[in-house]
Amino acid sequence: MNMSCFVVLAATTVATATDLRKRVIYRSLTLPVFLFGLVYNSRFYTGVFRESTFTEQGFWLLVSTFWCWLGPSLLMCVYSLFLFWLGVLDGGDGHFFIAITPWCGSHQMCKIILWFYPAAFIFLLIYMLYKYKFNFIGLLKDQFDDTKVLIRHLPDVCKNIKNQEDHILIGNIPYKSHQIGNPPGMVPISAAVFLSYLF
Repeated sequence: MNMSCFVVLAATTVATATDLRKRVIYRSLTLPVFLFGLVYNSRFYTGVFRESTFTEQGFWLLVSTFWCWLGPSLLMCVYSLFLFWLGVLDGGDGHFFIAITPWCGSHQMCKIILWFYPAAFIFLLIYMLYKYKFNFIGLLKDQFDDTKVLIRHLPDVCKNIKNQEDHILIGNIPYKSHQIGNPPGMVPISAAVFLSYLF
């Protein structure tokens, strides 16, 4: 197990534990993980920074180097903000995705994201079934009703966008399933992280 893998798995374990116990992912975890990841990865680019010249070619080499170093984190920031805006992720979950990106790199993060969606679907299904006391028919009925509620409230979604609100697919819309509360987002994220390293 290399350093990057160890840091990501350790941070994932801690974040999942705090999310399950207190429903929070601390910035005192995500911020140091992110900053140390950037510093750790900078060792690959120090030679390029030293050798860049004050020419047009040197400028574009510097821009390319900065993009290789910071680009994956910036893309993950945009992606996490988009999911937060939709209401798919909470803020702490998005911060965690951004924090581990320097350690994972773009290839590993793509694998994590690909694993996240099936893991989230399975976890959400199990969570909802548990909350509905395994009444599958009741769950299906409420989900069908919630779909009709969303369609009827599409003007509210447009208002949420116009008012620049967060969680546009959730805010001001009276879903039936809101009564059961939001599940801890780190459970499917941690499953995606571990699966991405296994396969």
